[in-house]
Amino acid sequence: MLKKLIHSETVASILDQAVVSGGNFLTTLVLARVLIPADYGIFSLLFLSLFAINTCHSSLVVYPLTLKGAADPADLSRLTCAALLHTLLLAAPLSLILLVITIFLHHVYLWPVLVVAMIAWQLQETVRRALLSVLRFRSAIMPDILCYVGQGLVFAILRPHNLSTIFSIVAGTSFIAALWQFILTDAWSARHSPALLTFVKSHGVYSWWMGRFVLAGNALNMIALQIPAWTLAFAFDATRVANYQSLLNLVGISNPVIFSINSLLIPTVAREAVHGYRRARKIALDYGFRYGVLLLPAFTAMMLVPHAIMKLVYGGASPYTLLSPLLRIFVAAFALQYIATVVGAYEGGMSRPKTYMWVQVMGTGLLLTVGVAMIFRFGVTGAVSAMFVASAARLVTFLVLAHQADKQATVADIYITDTHLGEYQ
Repeated sequence: MLKKLIHSETVASILDQAVVSGGNFLTTLVLARVLIPADYGIFSLLFLSLFAINTCHSSLVVYPLTLKGAADPADLSRLTCAALLHTLLLAAPLSLILLVITIFLHHVYLWPVLVVAMIAWQLQETVRRALLSVLRFRSAIMPDILCYVGQGLVFAILRPHNLSTIFSIVAGTSFIAALWQFILTDAWSARHSPALLTFVKSHGVYSWWMGRFVLAGNALNMIALQIPAWTLAFAFDATRVANYQSLLNLVGISNPVIFSINSLLIPTVAREAVHGYRRARKIALDYGFRYGVLLLPAFTAMMLVPHAIMKLVYGGASPYTLLSPLLRIFVAAFALQYIATVVGAYEGGMSRPKTYMWVQVMGTGLLLTVGVAMIFRFGVTGAVSAMFVASAARLVTFLVLAHQADKQATVADIYITDTHLGEYQ
């Protein structure tokens, strides 16, 4: 039993996401120690911007690829090839957004290296998600170790103080991992596929049709994630952004579970949905509970001894340790966010992208109004509290909309059953 569990894709999914999030955590930890708070604040804003831009790519490329890959694993190479071409096409408009951000931050000299890092990151995420769509988590682990953990180790060894060097390292590790995972998907063989360009075109239409609502939802979600940091930068300075990021780094330890449950549940629920929503919902609840247990040790420690955790991570002399009481509020916010992620993955697997969009409308609306006011009034404390309010609002909205959608599915089932019975009478 233990041997079967160790070699299962479920465990591999957690390990893979742990590698990704652990590598990102190592990166942010090393840079928090190496860079002065003002520079670390600028890095945080640029990294958040890249992350936000990448979610646009995720909505229009990765999400449709995940659904199609789960439904038709035999066509994975051709799907991956199409998704990579769409990634390159999207790079142009997304690069312009990045240009505006660097101009606003007075760091336009970083734009070329940021564009390269963005493209490399998106290519790597595309081929990685192609593997995950067919539940090949074990295949993705080694390239992800190279990309994310390797990146963090390079930072730890070189301890760079130059932002250009930092983003060059991000670009380099992402590109190498992308090449490795590209070989694993066998996407190169798709170049001989008949009518490939026609397929790329039709898949592009499908991707827009399926991804547009997710794009709207992700855009709102990314705006919500950006609001605290950018409001702190506008109302105060980059040092306050660094303070907020120091707390976000720690609660981000939940990311391996949050992202892996999302990666695993969407294709799994999509497969089970053909048997009815009850079976799909049972799977979602089961995985949600089992993965949630993994968060308990870390969340409990941060709730009970936040100061000791901050001191251990950043050092006793770090000014970030003064913020430790706020860690409890952030933990509560991320606990709610985890539950919302489980419900959101269920809705995504059930092909209900509109739900995700309306949930983000609620969360972003609160942050833009109540949240911004709290940040201007209370600074970092207001930012952390605003995230808790937004997480609670998202969870409640997800639960209400998911319940209504399942109720409609029940009515439809009854109607179909009655119709079929009537045919035999």
